[in-house]
Amino acid sequence: MSSARSSIEWQFRADDAVDALRMRAAVHAFLESESDDASDVDGAVLVFGELVANVVRHAPGAISVRIEWPCEGPAMLYVDDWGPGVRSVATSDDPLREDGRGIQIVRALAREVHIVSAPIGGTHVSAALPVDRRRHTAA
Repeated sequence: MSSARSSIEWQFRADDAVDALRMRAAVHAFLESESDDASDVDGAVLVFGELVANVVRHAPGAISVRIEWPCEGPAMLYVDDWGPGVRSVATSDDPLREDGRGIQIVRALAREVHIVSAPIGGTHVSAALPVDRRRHTAA
C-alpha cells in the first residue's frame, strides 16, 4: 500500500504569478514522485500551465486547481474559475494565431479534455493527464 497522497489542491488568485510558479513546481514534484517511467510528467505540467494561463488571460480572479490519482487510469487535473464562462473554444490551423493555441496544446498532450461552462458563469475543465501512477509492490 502506498503512503503517497492521492490528491493535491490549491485555491489562489489567477493574477498571482508567484503562487502560479510555486504551484507549477509543486505539480511537477507531486507527479514525479508517483508516476511510472512511461509517464510524460513534463507534458502534464505543460497542460497544467496552459490551463492556468487561460484563466489568467480570460477569467482573472479566483481559481481552484486539483489533481487526483484515481485507483485506475491517469492522474486527473481539474481547473475551476468563476469568470464569464466559455462561449466557444477557438481552433485554427494557423500556427501564428494565439487565440486557442493553449487549448490545442492541452488537447494534444492530455488523454482526454472536457470543458464545461456554467450557466451562471465560470468554467470547469477536466483533463486526463499523460501520467499513470507507479505500481507499488508489497514489501
